[in-house]
Amino acid sequence: MNYEIKDLNQQMEGITYLDNKITFVKNTLPKEIIFLKNIKNFNKYNIAECDKIIKKSPLRVKEQCPYFKECGGCFLQHVKYDESINLKYNNFVNLLKINKIKFTDIKIYKNDNPYYYRNKIELKITENKIGYYKNRSHEIIDISKCIITKKSINNCIEKIKLLNIKNGNVIIRCNYNEEIIIIINTLDKIKIDFNYFKKDVKLVGIILNDKLIYGQDFFYEILNNLIFKVSYKSFFQVNKFTNEIMQKIIIDNISQNEKVLDLYCGVGTFTLNASLKAKIVYGIELSFSSIENAIKNKKINKINNVEFFQGNTTDIVNKLNENFDTLIIDPPRNGLTKKMRNYILNNNFAKIIYVSCNPITLVRDLKDLNKKYVIEELNFIDSFSYTYHIETITILKKLNCK
Repeated sequence: MNYEIKDLNQQMEGITYLDNKITFVKNTLPKEIIFLKNIKNFNKYNIAECDKIIKKSPLRVKEQCPYFKECGGCFLQHVKYDESINLKYNNFVNLLKINKIKFTDIKIYKNDNPYYYRNKIELKITENKIGYYKNRSHEIIDISKCIITKKSINNCIEKIKLLNIKNGNVIIRCNYNEEIIIIINTLDKIKIDFNYFKKDVKLVGIILNDKLIYGQDFFYEILNNLIFKVSYKSFFQVNKFTNEIMQKIIIDNISQNEKVLDLYCGVGTFTLNASLKAKIVYGIELSFSSIENAIKNKKINKINNVEFFQGNTTDIVNKLNENFDTLIIDPPRNGLTKKMRNYILNNNFAKIIYVSCNPITLVRDLKDLNKKYVIEELNFIDSFSYTYHIETITILKKLNCK
């Protein structure tokens, strides 16, 4: 029996119906007619694979990644880049409309380098298989390269395989200068030939089970002419090109002589960029390594109008006896806590700059913030090309605030 793909879900999986139950099928497109295989039944939905396409979408192209059909990383390799933007954009707009979020226009920022852009990957290792998880499972897809990841990182994958790690995981990070940090976590006993790893790789450091065993555990990034020290545990955006776009959006929405509060500030990228125009900026971050980096980055860039605080964000903001003009928030994927939303609503920020990588939690938070704020500007940024993920920056203005 054949089935028609009706739409795409937020994860860019095709939606069809099997015995009136919603069924999700990766690597399919709207209006395609397909045969199903490997159907897995759950209480409220099914997951299936495409066995054969009877009627192809005119949007479909041959994917460039050999692992695409199985890998759980990319979901849009089977369409042209511009069409992948359209599909993600339309899903985002529909989500806003369904949740009755009022907006006027959305600015779209594409990725100039939709391939080989990621500066960080995490490889899973199970029974000597090294790669990514298969879609919706913990089965490993053994890979030799990833075409959305920087070539300098890809050069390390075969070297990692030669370590003969049976079980564990490996994170590989690189910076603007293609310098590499490798973070290995495993209970296996391994021997590393550092000279071999340095061959054809700008190796900065290797960390084994949170212990530095070679070089240093940090590198430097350059972003909008600012220098950032980034430790191996610290968060940094995976796409340098779109990261610079994001910094420009932040700067453009900061006015002279403003007092700015930056929550979840990480190593201080938004904080320090905002300080270039603001009177003073306070940054708050839970991660010790990130706040240590942030303080160092303030000194490196000789910036004096910034103060950083380490600790639970909600606890610290409630202790600050300050009034701020603008709030910058870039929370984790689970978005703002209820306490944080209440804190925001109980204060008098004239403007909120909300950076989000999760449209679902963004919409939930906007529903609350819309009680006191209206969306002035929405930015759609394709930081994660060919995946279903997007980055957004929403500018909110306090109601009746001129």
